[in-house]
Amino acid sequence: MQYPSLPVGAFLAAALVLVPLPWHWRARNIGTLSIITWLFVVNIIYGINAIVWNTNVDNPAPVWCDITTKLIIGANIALPLATMCVCKHLELVSSNRQGRFDHVDKRRRIIFDAVICFGIPLIFMALHYIVQGHRYDIVENFGCQPTTYFSIEGIIIVWLPPLVFATATLIYAALALYHFVCRRMNFAAHLQNTSPALTTRRYLRLMAMAVTEIVWGTALTAFNLYNNAGSGLRPWISWQNVHSDWLRVDLFAFIELPPSFIKSMFLLWWAMPASAYIFFLFFGFSDEARREYGKIIKAFRKHVLRQSTKDVSFHGSNLPSARHRGLKITHIPLVSLADDKKLSNERSSSRSTPIPFKKFNHVTFPNASDILPPKYAPDIEAGLSDDSHSDQMSDSLVSWGHSSHQPSQRPSLSYDCPHPRALTTSIVVGAGPKPSHPYVRPWSPPTVLPFRSDRSTS
Repeated sequence: MQYPSLPVGAFLAAALVLVPLPWHWRARNIGTLSIITWLFVVNIIYGINAIVWNTNVDNPAPVWCDITTKLIIGANIALPLATMCVCKHLELVSSNRQGRFDHVDKRRRIIFDAVICFGIPLIFMALHYIVQGHRYDIVENFGCQPTTYFSIEGIIIVWLPPLVFATATLIYAALALYHFVCRRMNFAAHLQNTSPALTTRRYLRLMAMAVTEIVWGTALTAFNLYNNAGSGLRPWISWQNVHSDWLRVDLFAFIELPPSFIKSMFLLWWAMPASAYIFFLFFGFSDEARREYGKIIKAFRKHVLRQSTKDVSFHGSNLPSARHRGLKITHIPLVSLADDKKLSNERSSSRSTPIPFKKFNHVTFPNASDILPPKYAPDIEAGLSDDSHSDQMSDSLVSWGHSSHQPSQRPSLSYDCPHPRALTTSIVVGAGPKPSHPYVRPWSPPTVLPFRSDRSTS
């Protein structure tokens, strides 16, 4: 293939322009849907023509050329009309002429935009027959091209309408931008009242896309008009004179064409793929596009790769995060269910009258009412206690638990806290290198009702 970039560029543009189609279809935005439709159709035509007429000027498909040349004429009219509809809608929602759009207004706007974007191009496709001097042209590597009898009538029917619609688009865009500047402080709230589906970012993106497309298309249309006017206008003598040899098909090989004409053909041919790329750049990286990409990837993993798409989440956990610097789990005390049950019984018995000591399995336990909880020390629970205090506390508790109990002898700690705390199981989280004593049970805020500070002791 002499120019492989032609079909590749055309088919790639046709594929990319379909990416924003789902969310514009859900929004029922006829203007952008029309842009997508016409750009897709024209780029498909360009790609097929580049393959079929690669290094040849044969005429294998006359019917295909009759249809595609008319569609190319219609696209040159439809794209400026579609951008005009987009800017007209943006100007309307940014003004104060209508407070809110109901279902009837939306349906009326859809019908109006559909007639403008698809009905009027069909009319101009039919009017093109008036200035169609012969059937079509075939240019090597480019395929079928529409022909126009270049005269005053041809300028009015083919080249002037896109320039008029482009001017109307720029006027609507200027008015929409003016409304945005005047209401920039409360513009988001104004859009929510008039069109809830339209945010400020979408508003500005649509306007930027429409203005960019219309400036790009207008420049190329003006260049094409200037390029054809260089050879002069032909006189319109009569209908019979213009259509005297209408079934003629002119064939143009590259070797017969001047280099300047070939360069202009390349420029005008690449206008449609470039318009599709511009459209994709405005909508292919938006928030809606990223959500659609996520849905496609999830569906591919689920149905093609047969992978699970469930995400494992650890949000809501009470465990401390190990990602913080200097935070580590140093010790998890092991407490049996029997100890927890014994502790619960002691708490419940503390509200009643004291009971005398009794022996159980050759171990002497103190009276539950005589046990006062040690004062709370936050640094002990965090594993930051001093070595001497930790050792003193552990030795005191161990010796007190295995010796003969006296009511006045209670283990004491050197930490002060205004409120007593209950004895519970917790995870000791420490930032220091040395953990707390393994036999010391840490203290934490109560998970049950705390001890009363005014209880009686005996």
